[in-house]
Amino acid sequence: MKVLIIEDDPDVLDVISLCVELRWPDAVVWGAPDGATGLATVARENIDAVILDLGLPDVGGLEVCRKLRQESSVPIIMLTAQSQPTAIVRGLETGADAVVTKPFNHLELMARVQALLRRGRGDRLHDNENNTPRVQMDS
Repeated sequence: MKVLIIEDDPDVLDVISLCVELRWPDAVVWGAPDGATGLATVARENIDAVILDLGLPDVGGLEVCRKLRQESSVPIIMLTAQSQPTAIVRGLETGADAVVTKPFNHLELMARVQALLRRGRGDRLHDNENNTPRVQMDS
């Protein structure tokens, strides 16, 4: 599994990366400190999920989301420090599959990633015999 985290705060990026790596030890995690780097990574790699901060220093998260949706159906979870319903609705209307407000619970964030991946690729994420999550590396 390949996850891209587009987040300008290095501490938040580190926490999310650690959560993904603990949840899915075989996952490959990319970090992008800005929207332009994130968009370039998606264009270059076969990304399975994007965790996207709304407030980025160059291209705003909403614009990054719009551009991603023009090119891809990759699952997008948007992170925002804005808890107003309008910010959440704007993220969803722009193309995010889920919006999580900061500060976030890491277990909830990982569950949302799992749910989006399961929806798109369930047969590769679960062992059919006991419904135990499993993730394989993309080749």
